[in-house]
This record gives sequence, C-alpha cells and structure tokens, in this order.
Amino acid sequence: MNNSQQQEPVDRQERFKKLQDLLKQTGFTGNVPFTLSYRSLSSDEKKKFIDETKAVFAHLFNISPNAVPELFRLLNAEEDTSDDDNNAMT
Repeated sequence: MNNSQQQEPVDRQERFKKLQDLLKQTGFTGNVPFTLSYRSLSSDEKKKFIDETKAVFAHLFNISPNAVPELFRLLNAEEDTSDDDNNAMT
C-alpha cells in the first residue's frame, strides 16, 4: 500500500469529522453514518446507514443559507457568487 492509499482513509475521516461538526452547528441531532467499506456492512447495517444518510440529506436541504458557504468549503467545491437574478436571460 503506497502513501497516498494510506492517506486517503485519514483524509476521509478528517472530512467526516468536519461534516459532523458542521451538522451539529446547524442543529442536526441525529447520527451521522460513516464507513470506509459500505459493502462490508450487513444488510441490517446497510439499511440503518441508508436511513441515517437520508436524515442527513434532509437536514442539509433545510440548512440556513448562511451555512451553505461552509458546506461548500467542506466539500472542496467552489461557491458560485454570481447573482442569478442579474444573469437571467429574458
């Protein structure tokens, strides 16, 4: 196993911790599921993982607009700062 393969689980765990923190800051009180190998879960664990993931996504769809930039930073996505109303084609 090379260094980048060893680093990947650590990076995923660090990003997971940041996601957990963000969810807590935005009022999420449920469990945030994490696994490095979904396929290794039992069928009951997979169902629980999916149900908990659905709850996380439902929460994310309802977070305050003020929390969205932090979420994008966490996901390493670029924030679109353009004003959609001014860019709309008529």
